[in-house]
Amino acid sequence: MNVIAGLLVVGIAGADIIGWLITRAQRRNRSLTARVLAIAVWSLLVAVAAVPLQAPVAYAPVLAILTFVWPVLAGLWAASVLGYIAVIAGILVAGGTGLPFIGTFGTFGYVATTSIPLGKPVAMVGVALFLGLSANLVCRGALRRARVAEEPSLITATGHTQQGAPTLGARMTDALRTRWLTEPLRPGEMRGGRLIGPLERWIILALALAGAQGIIAALMAAKGIVRFPEISKNAGEGSKAEEFLVGSLISWGLAGAGAALVAFA
Repeated sequence: MNVIAGLLVVGIAGADIIGWLITRAQRRNRSLTARVLAIAVWSLLVAVAAVPLQAPVAYAPVLAILTFVWPVLAGLWAASVLGYIAVIAGILVAGGTGLPFIGTFGTFGYVATTSIPLGKPVAMVGVALFLGLSANLVCRGALRRARVAEEPSLITATGHTQQGAPTLGARMTDALRTRWLTEPLRPGEMRGGRLIGPLERWIILALALAGAQGIIAALMAAKGIVRFPEISKNAGEGSKAEEFLVGSLISWGLAGAGAALVAFA
């Protein structure tokens, strides 16, 4: 059962990577056919992988469906990641949680053991992949939603808001079309900033698995100190502070959830 949880994370992270790669290769092609077909094939491969990994075969269709619909659900509602976390937690509870990675549990600190359950390396790979591109997309979707006050509305491929009440089909199509597009840099924004998020989450994951909660707290505090001058300049509007809090809390939450999955897989 724990292998299923790990495979699901591998599946949704892989779906985003595939969609992003195809989007970059077809910058001028707005057709979704290649992306949908590639993700469908990937979903089937993830489901088939459950067999050699000795996972319950009955969960294979669930893996395929949840992997396939992830880009649409996450594109429509960034909060859908909470639903996936709940599903993964349910799978772990139903299957019984094993020993944390590598050893016995002690507030994310570990004592070495002689064996590693199969679900742990699968979960580790999936979490490492997810905390890169997929977590960036979740954070970006939440921030984008927070910036758009109009309701109902549709964010188009150009980043503008189209007024009116779009149908669910139109929203799903636009979500797939815009999910993996790279947003233009704002004035004064460095491209390297988009690498800080994944690096921060990977560091938090590694520190959590090493039981170094004190260093994690120091890292979070240091981030606030570094960003304070920028936030203080925007004190009148408060938008920078809100953006910092929303982005950071979501990013840290995803890293923490990833560490918990690896620990209990």
